[in-house]
Amino acid sequence: MRQQLVGGDKVPNGMNPIESETPIPVPTLPDLHPGSRALFRHWEAIRGERSVPSRSDLDLRRITDIVPWLFILERNPVRQAYRWRLAGTGIGLLWGRELTGGEFLDEWRAHERPGFGAILDRVVAELQPCIARAHAMSIDGDWVKLELLGVPIRTTASNQVQILGTVLPLENPKWLGHVPLDSLSLQNTKLIWTEPIPGAPPGLLPASPPSSLEPANTPFTVIQGGKRDR
Repeated sequence: MRQQLVGGDKVPNGMNPIESETPIPVPTLPDLHPGSRALFRHWEAIRGERSVPSRSDLDLRRITDIVPWLFILERNPVRQAYRWRLAGTGIGLLWGRELTGGEFLDEWRAHERPGFGAILDRVVAELQPCIARAHAMSIDGDWVKLELLGVPIRTTASNQVQILGTVLPLENPKWLGHVPLDSLSLQNTKLIWTEPIPGAPPGLLPASPPSSLEPANTPFTVIQGGKRDR
């Protein structure tokens, strides 16, 4: 996918796994798209000994290739809803429209929204990253596989926990970027369990045992990874 993006941004080399450089392995984590791996490694680096870093800690110069594919989700404090607080130009190109300000869960099938929303709630409440794989259908009926990575991040002004993430295609069909996506079908979700650091502040929501928020109709896996207590 070599076409120009909105604003002149180019598609990063990592867009096509065949063309991408071999990523540096992250122990115990599953195979990730190089762009997802880059965000996860940067999040771990700026997190340090904390459970969640601040948005002011982000250094976009270190992850320039994936900036067009970054998003920020903001949780509605009243109901289970997540708003696109920010959606990069690459993500907008995939959908063929501006997503910022819209409802994130509205992009998914109705019966998948509660389960995926519960996973996002755990990212915010327990300060743990998550991975999701999905099939996306274009308005012409063609399909492409997508990978989403979400990591918790705290706002500097309000101390609210938001979700910073990437949306990246795992395939590179010729139509991608020219024909807008129309709907998403969730294939699986995985929580990357990074062990909590003693004395760290809590997330936005009360933490619950993993089994209480596991969606009934969504494949779910907890995988070990990230920093441990020191």
